[in-house]
Amino acid sequence: MVKIKIIIILILILLIFIIGCTNQKELPKINQETEVQEPQTTIKMEVYNPETGKNELVDTIETEVVESAASQGDELLKAACKDSIKDYPEWTKSSTDIIIWEDPDKSFYFRNSPEDMSARLSSPVQTSETLADMDFVGFNEISYVKTKDNKWQIGLFKLNWPDAPDNSIIYEKTESVSSIDVSPVNKKEFIAFYVKGNKAFLEYLDVANLKEEILFETSVGNNNQKVTVSPKGTYVYLLYSKTLRLFDISKKSKIEEINSVSSVVWVGNSHLLYSNSEGTYIYDVVSKSKDKITGINTAEVLAFNPKSDGVIAYTSNSKTKVVNCQNWRISLGSYGKGKIETLTSEKTAILTKEDLSNGGYWRFEGDWYVKLSDKFSVLATVWSNY
Repeated sequence: MVKIKIIIILILILLIFIIGCTNQKELPKINQETEVQEPQTTIKMEVYNPETGKNELVDTIETEVVESAASQGDELLKAACKDSIKDYPEWTKSSTDIIIWEDPDKSFYFRNSPEDMSARLSSPVQTSETLADMDFVGFNEISYVKTKDNKWQIGLFKLNWPDAPDNSIIYEKTESVSSIDVSPVNKKEFIAFYVKGNKAFLEYLDVANLKEEILFETSVGNNNQKVTVSPKGTYVYLLYSKTLRLFDISKKSKIEEINSVSSVVWVGNSHLLYSNSEGTYIYDVVSKSKDKITGINTAEVLAFNPKSDGVIAYTSNSKTKVVNCQNWRISLGSYGKGKIETLTSEKTAILTKEDLSNGGYWRFEGDWYVKLSDKFSVLATVWSNY
């Protein structure tokens, strides 16, 4: 009887052991590949609060923009951005977001910053004339181009606000042009690009000594044009029919020609940042070499400001982004549906929103917007020269 009880007890112990082993095999495995969420890094940034009218320190999340290692082009861009501020005229470096513009109804306006009110000015262009282009040539002075019938003129317009503006015509030419852009080398020298008949011309003008010289001639294209002198007045680029051409002004000679370019901007006096169908590149004018950058793939519009070691704004697929040249990981701002027109400072841009008929200041430092116009006919900021 005792032996039977011992056998039964041993059988029960064995059964318990077998059941325990079976249950252990059915326990769920721990997932060794589960990702651990790391805390996001924040940095302190000073931004403007329109409700209080003051700058405030806020925590901004540091986001990853570029995951790949820096390329040779990235390093060249960083260096070019950091050194570029010394190339620009002293009057450009004042802390201002000044803009001057013309509406389609030919109303003429001036505004010093997003925080200030717009002021309506007497236009230097009569109702029978057409304002074709304008650029800042001093902190409170612009050059402008106007056309009428078979004549075009270059003038200087001083913004002596609140006094009456000072306006003078410094150059006049009798010929009919269908379009014209003029970029100032200084207040006495200009580079003009104009379309006359079935030809387009790039011309150097010395208005003080009445000298004119054709730098380049081509057949008429069907795309927008842009002609811009470098910050020190050494070079000029012409973007026309998506072909970028670079010229040495003093030698009156062409340096480079690049096809399929959508946008280009000066980074200091001797570097260009441009985007084409293959990507975005930094071009060294002195060495005549180009290097691809990794931070931007392709862009429809590029803008640059040399302050804060370089700020780049660009629009790609209707989305606008702003980054600092020295750290692509930090996004300074982004806008989902809008096109960058130009930068007014290292913290503000002119942005055309959504349906491309609503233009105004975009303070990406703080992300707020001030509408200025349903549409700009012609506009200029201190930094749109380049």
